[in-house]
Amino acid sequence: MNQRLTGTLIAYSFLAMALLPIVMTIQSIPGA
Repeated sequence: MNQRLTGTLIAYSFLAMALLPIVMTIQSIPGA
């Protein structure tokens, strides 16, 4: 696995961890 791909995967995992609470909050709002 090359370094560029590893960096991309790490960036996507940080992005997913940042977006997950936001998505959960939006889904928990009634009528959203």
